[in-house]
Amino acid sequence: MARGVLVCTMMLLAMGAFAQPSSEPAVPAKDFVVICPVEGLIDDGVTVFVKRAIREAYGAKAIIFVVDTFGGKVDSAIEISNAILNAPCKTIAYIKGKGAISAGALISFSCNTMVMEPGSAIGAATPVIAGPQGMEPTSEKEVSFMRAKMRALAERNGHNPDIAQAMVDKDIGLRGVMQGGKWVVYAENKDRAVSTPPAGAVKDIVETILKAVKEAGGVDLPDVKPKPAPEAAPADQTPAKAPDGSEVVLPVGKLLTMTPNEAVKYGVISTTVVNLEQVMGVFDVPNAEKHVLAMSWNELIFRFLTNPLVSGILLMLGVGGIYFEMKAPGHTLPGVVGVVCLAIFFGSYALIGLADWFDVILVVVGVVLILVEIFVVPGVTFLGGAGLVCIILGLYLALTGAFIPEFAWDYARLQNAMVTAMVAGVALSALVYLSWKYLPRTPLFQGILMTYTQGPAKGYVVQTEEQRAIAEGLVGVATSKLRPAGRGRFGDTTYDVVSNSEYIEPGEPIVIVQADGNRYVVDRYKGAK
Repeated sequence: MARGVLVCTMMLLAMGAFAQPSSEPAVPAKDFVVICPVEGLIDDGVTVFVKRAIREAYGAKAIIFVVDTFGGKVDSAIEISNAILNAPCKTIAYIKGKGAISAGALISFSCNTMVMEPGSAIGAATPVIAGPQGMEPTSEKEVSFMRAKMRALAERNGHNPDIAQAMVDKDIGLRGVMQGGKWVVYAENKDRAVSTPPAGAVKDIVETILKAVKEAGGVDLPDVKPKPAPEAAPADQTPAKAPDGSEVVLPVGKLLTMTPNEAVKYGVISTTVVNLEQVMGVFDVPNAEKHVLAMSWNELIFRFLTNPLVSGILLMLGVGGIYFEMKAPGHTLPGVVGVVCLAIFFGSYALIGLADWFDVILVVVGVVLILVEIFVVPGVTFLGGAGLVCIILGLYLALTGAFIPEFAWDYARLQNAMVTAMVAGVALSALVYLSWKYLPRTPLFQGILMTYTQGPAKGYVVQTEEQRAIAEGLVGVATSKLRPAGRGRFGDTTYDVVSNSEYIEPGEPIVIVQADGNRYVVDRYKGAK
């Protein structure tokens, strides 16, 4: 078992050497930009990759995120967004291919600026969760959180916050008005969005305030013609009267997704591009060296290992290996396999930020408590129960990252954790069953486990009363020196015997004076009386 712990430690050090970045990234002599693809399903593996790209962007002129995704895990996208906000240089979202849909829109709005390739799209960022009818919208709680998150990102990076919110909440309608040669887009239903309407939209409000001040007699103001009160519009519906020259950008009840031309028209992006060279030209780094990144082999492996089915198998092998080591102590192979699998299990979840040392310590303490109950103080069920609770809690925290689920994506993590636990439990039960029923018959297990038994069929029995009576009085000869233990031959059978009192030399005649089980007590034979 100690050898297994040593192998586990060495493996963890090797994994850390590959996975951890240098504390002081090297800065190339000439200008460079980092190109980071954000493609396919947004998950924990992409999170780890983006964080590494941001670390490698120290000293860069910019980091360009090539966004081409239909979305993925919301919590992973939030992690990526937070990492981008702390980037050490200018951040650019280059949206191409499928576009920046759902989580991709959140990532794109996290960047300082965005450009799009013709044929792509951006939007449809409302959170969804898998349900009986497929992907279904989450509750208002998650929508409200994402709405505020998108608004905050837009305000920070100079994007239109109303457009950002309309990509999350279908109850936000948008209207645009031409001002100063460009379109200004604002939200119509103020109860759903924090909006900054154009000057024309607040004209009526200003006139009403001036009229009220004049009537109060405080200030001599020019006459203001009263305007007829507009008809009340139903909740969450387009007002009956809108500023002259305005147009509906998005009706209430529709989720916003924009094409590149629409994004240019309404000021979401400055221009469209067709390749990376154009992106670098637009942002004045045309001659900078391009550092194009790709997922490393260890990031791809960890992305695979955090799959609920794979992590369930790893957990099963870890627990099963330790179980077999306890069943057959001294055979280090099961223990090594178990410890290494548990190290890979916790290491993969630690790399993506879910597990930490506290979770590992909980599991280790739980195992120790169970071993203490089994081998030191058997029958003290409190220790075993406490150990089981520690193991379950450690695994729960490692798989979910949150003690109490709050949002829909937290419950999705919990669902994946349940899949992992179910796979591990079913596989471990099958392994234990096979180990008891079939595996002892195989040559491999006969070499690992002690399957030889001294059963009655082979003559290994404690004497019956009749056999004991026959054994007592048998005369033989000592075949070794009895001092007091040794061996004696009685007819064709050799027994392990014990001298009754004195040393007996080899060759001297002896007689069995007492037989208890497999213990034969002899004395020097002095002949028949």
